[in-house]
Amino acid sequence: MSELDKIAKAKEHTEKIICPECGSVENATVKHTAPWWLYAHNCSKCGYCITESEWRSLKNLKKISFDNNYPKLHNQTAAELLLVINDVSGAMLNTICERVTKYDTLRGDGKYYHIENDQVFMILVFLGDKGIPFTSIRKMNQENIDKYCDSVGEVFLIDVKEE
Repeated sequence: MSELDKIAKAKEHTEKIICPECGSVENATVKHTAPWWLYAHNCSKCGYCITESEWRSLKNLKKISFDNNYPKLHNQTAAELLLVINDVSGAMLNTICERVTKYDTLRGDGKYYHIENDQVFMILVFLGDKGIPFTSIRKMNQENIDKYCDSVGEVFLIDVKEE
């Protein structure tokens, strides 16, 4: 039996969604009513009523991955991309922007991710689901350009992969 068949036979199912008002990640129940399913959920954080037109399921979102639980993330699970700054040299990050680089690259174990002077980077600015902003310095390559440059305003899942 396919996953869709299982959902269709149930009277309801649960999805993780994001509150458009406060950014909270919520477990919301979709009721299987006739003739249409009911998409309505009250946010547990701010009380906002999320309806079908604002329903943003996390399963359809892009991910931003981190190799460590960086303190800057504050255990947030999703974030909206606010700004992309392209063509930032590693040398600039290590000198003029040293404080930003230290904030951005500080790992949970107290060590720093190393930024090479001769590489080019992009700086991503996010607003997390707890309302806490953070940055992410990424290598400037075609994969990252395709993933982030046209994604300002989109919500990303934060995927932390501990090494």
